Amino acid sequence: MKKWLIASGLTVGLVGSFPALVSAHVSVTPSESKTGAYETYTVKVPVEKESNTTKIVLKMPEGAKYVSYEPVAGFETTFDKTKNILTWKATGEGIKPGQFMRFSFISSNPEKSTTLKWDAFQYSEDGSIVEWTGDENSDTPHAETKITASNAPKEDAHGNVAISQPDEKQEMAAWFLYTTLGISVLAIAMSLFTLFRKKK
Repeated sequence: MKKWLIASGLTVGLVGSFPALVSAHVSVTPSESKTGAYETYTVKVPVEKESNTTKIVLKMPEGAKYVSYEPVAGFETTFDKTKNILTWKATGEGIKPGQFMRFSFISSNPEKSTTLKWDAFQYSEDGSIVEWTGDENSDTPHAETKITASNAPKEDAHGNVAISQPDEKQEMAAWFLYTTLGISVLAIAMSLFTLFRKKK
């Protein structure tokens, strides 16, 4: 009976720990976005080790273009244009075990449908590095964002919708059309006036 209770307790403990292990992965949200959009992405960094996280490096996926970041207290944020990587480095203790932090930034999405794969590197105070670069079935999977086609008007980095302006040729054609129409109406009116006057 005691052995059964011990085995049951171990089973419950292991099952209960699965959600914690899954949630401990570095993630990037949203998991879905639209083509050409200026999206606000958020990196969630939990600490599953018994050592503080002191630096997070995120490699920008092909097709995604970094725009700006949201400042986070206790971290210095830099972007390397040459390597196309975004880095958050702790200026103090960093993220302690049992804690998590969020880091947000704006990026423009690709113009074509694709899947963005966010490779992230989590540096700990003890010198270890966890590379979140594997596929979804690996122990250290990278986050993914599915980019699908959008029919909405394209926005800029400030959320303003770009309105297309008519070109000069279109304006000239419209002016010529309305002018011709006006002359035609005037000519018809004058003809009718002359006709009625003769009848009198």
